[in-house]
Amino acid sequence: MLIVVALICILSACISSILVNDSHFMFWSAFGDFFFFTVEWIAKFFCTSVVIVVLIVAVYYSYQCFQCLQNKVTPVIYCSDHDFYKKVEKAAPILTQCYMPTFVWGYCGHIQTIIFALWGRFNCPFIKGERVILKLDDGATLSYDIFHSRAEKPKDELMFFVAPGFANNSETDYIRTFMQYVTSLGYRCAVLNHIGTIPEIPVTSSRVFSFGNTHDLHAALTDFISKYPKSKVILFGYSLGGNLVPKYLGEDRERSPNILAGFSICSLLDANRAVNGSERWPLLRYFYQYFLARTAKQIINRHRYILLSDEIIARYDLDVNAIFSAKSLVTFDELYTRRIYNFSTLDDYYNWSSAVNYLNGIKVPMVFINALDDPLLSDILHYPVREFAGCRKKVIAIELRYGGHLGFFENNYFISESITWLEKALIQLAEAIHNDSKESNK
Repeated sequence: MLIVVALICILSACISSILVNDSHFMFWSAFGDFFFFTVEWIAKFFCTSVVIVVLIVAVYYSYQCFQCLQNKVTPVIYCSDHDFYKKVEKAAPILTQCYMPTFVWGYCGHIQTIIFALWGRFNCPFIKGERVILKLDDGATLSYDIFHSRAEKPKDELMFFVAPGFANNSETDYIRTFMQYVTSLGYRCAVLNHIGTIPEIPVTSSRVFSFGNTHDLHAALTDFISKYPKSKVILFGYSLGGNLVPKYLGEDRERSPNILAGFSICSLLDANRAVNGSERWPLLRYFYQYFLARTAKQIINRHRYILLSDEIIARYDLDVNAIFSAKSLVTFDELYTRRIYNFSTLDDYYNWSSAVNYLNGIKVPMVFINALDDPLLSDILHYPVREFAGCRKKVIAIELRYGGHLGFFENNYFISESITWLEKALIQLAEAIHNDSKESNK
């Protein structure tokens, strides 16, 4: 419409200029007036529209936030073992307290997830641990870091082992923040470094980490416990690590009796259901899939002289160009991961990887923590955990209405506290389970 108006005005200016003596001056004068008027009008219209849209969104979002403040968000608990839950609840008051997300952006799961992906945690500390290097039977080089207590009186009876999220390690911001918090309370903690994620540690086999390979977790955990055989250990698994922990605890294998419990945080647990289930916000989910695939490809490219050698390409029939053209993690797994692990189909690889198929083998207490607005978890993915907590002893499933994927930022108006609801909840719940274990053994 604007183009038509512009053409009519220019044509009128040209005709008018022909009918007057000073034709050139009149033409450019008319054209200039029209041009600046049009630009000014478009700018005012655009700015006004933006301001109106921003105001509408701000008013609506503020209304939603105030509604949430009035409704008071508390965790929803699924647990069939009432006696066990009562003991845990008494020692972990955070289960009955209100969760207050950071006001300006904390009530949106996508924003919490994106902020977590970009910054991890606010005011992240610089903390380094004692690095341990292991050589595995398949030739892989594995590492984990031990963070010792920084308190005057260490709590040596209990220690923690962390399996981080996708492509994360002990140097990732949210892990470093948690390590500072844990060690300041007097605990010793170890963190698994997923193979391929630390540039200084070379890849020495044909693989990196994966969604379902628990051998790295077993090797690092076994070595960690052997150094402190008198301590009990609780496993924390974030996202991808949150799948590895319950899968490892449910597998038919020998495990140390020192393992006291396991935690699974923001993990989908069922890859096939995640791929085939109904999805909310498909465009944003595509963005997350693209980001995960991009991260995986960066790791492969960093170590391509080993992972994509001529011998490896021939052995697993890899298409290098297709791998680096993958636009989603699912496509990447089809072209690369399932082949490296010798599965004929992606469904077979995902079935082998998914912890949901191993839950019945778990013999120790388990805690599952999820946010209902986690954009990486469809609604359908919450059902297996609820069902498991509803039929097994000493299993608790905790759901928060807000939190995003591993965010759980809380308090303040714009910049949240460094220690989030999640860090506080993990320690309170771990201490509660430890106390219950000591009472049971008396």
